[in-house]
Amino acid sequence: MILAIKIAFIVLVVLAALQDMRELRISNWISAALIILFPLWIMATRFETDIWQNLVLCAVTFAIGTGLFALRWLGGGDVKLLAAIALWFDFGAAPILLLCIAMGGGILVLLLVPLRRLVSKAAYERTKWKFFQPGGPIPYGLAIAVGAILCSTYPGFNPHISVRVTDLTKLPMPGRK
Repeated sequence: MILAIKIAFIVLVVLAALQDMRELRISNWISAALIILFPLWIMATRFETDIWQNLVLCAVTFAIGTGLFALRWLGGGDVKLLAAIALWFDFGAAPILLLCIAMGGGILVLLLVPLRRLVSKAAYERTKWKFFQPGGPIPYGLAIAVGAILCSTYPGFNPHISVRVTDLTKLPMPGRK
């Protein structure tokens, strides 16, 4: 069940990125599904006492994101997706998550500007994906998704399933009986 939930997390995040690339919007149901999936993750991995950090991080991320939305630096879907993803991380992983998202955004900009110049206007007209729109806005949901997927392997993905060193000694090894 744990693997299924983690796969569902990744699939939802990828769907958000694809929709943002295509339409420059992220449906509310994706963010809602990520929030609904979190309690299942907690039950599957056993509850930890520091889950309050996840809730605080989600609320703070939403509050700051709302300010960025008011400044027109982020879209509303980006803010909701980022807050829903932040729910899955604790304070220890928050800086890593933000760093991965920021790096993903920087790489996205560096790749998108020349890519948009290479894609012909006719190709954009055929696909209608906003991602390829010459001079169009940047779908930051893609950077959020990349950062979230990279960070989902980090121990602050909370509650995190840790592997103890003693568990590694029980793995079957060639030559070991």
